[in-house]
Amino acid sequence: MKTYLKYPPRQLQSEGYTGPITVSQYQRFKYVREQLAADGVNIALPTGN
Repeated sequence: MKTYLKYPPRQLQSEGYTGPITVSQYQRFKYVREQLAADGVNIALPTGN
């Protein structure tokens, strides 16, 4: 308990991160990208893990 008080749990790095993207989320994002591209907006896919 002493170490818990001295070193509390670390805050999350990103509260927006919900884990790896699923296929359905990818498809939804692809649809949105295609619609925006039709209007002249370009959003690149994120790279990395």
